[in-house]
Amino acid sequence: PIFAKGDPPTSLFALISGTVKISISSPDGRNAILNLIGPGEIFGEMALLSNWVRSADATANTNCELFTIDRREFVPFVRSQPTLAMKFIELLCERLRSTSDQVEQVILQDLPGRLASVLLRLTERRKLTEGERTLAITQQEISEMVGMTRESINKQLRAWATRGWVRLEHGALVVLKAEPLQALIEAGPDDSD
Repeated sequence: PIFAKGDPPTSLFALISGTVKISISSPDGRNAILNLIGPGEIFGEMALLSNWVRSADATANTNCELFTIDRREFVPFVRSQPTLAMKFIELLCERLRSTSDQVEQVILQDLPGRLASVLLRLTERRKLTEGERTLAITQQEISEMVGMTRESINKQLRAWATRGWVRLEHGALVVLKAEPLQALIEAGPDDSD
């Protein structure tokens, strides 16, 4: 654990290496992954800037190297640097747009569309090129991002693997063909399997 939901906002984090999972849990033990943070990304900024308690858990998903910036040093620095303040506003807007997209997917898309959206979003965020679209992610983590059971995710991924769209590996997934996944998203419910 890096921080837990409800913790005070004492620091901002920059991930140098590894992967950090931002998630929430329900009282009955269900988990939802809100974001997977990769190298070069920051997290913990919302609570830090608003001075509200943490709204989610941050957990090292792999061995991580973090750079920590204390709130007492960060806030005065941002106030004195308008260009930096604008970058944080842009980051917050990007995070809000991403959250809105996730809500839209859950409400309006069926499982194949949601799954395709998550896979393509992860490859785009990691700036993976056509030849190297390997995502170090488990089917359980994907299920927690999509909001469906691991079994449903497995069944859908196996169907796509049969078509040559993805390849399943231990603890990873390789996106082989992005175009049919994008077509599923654009087609909407009913045309996907």
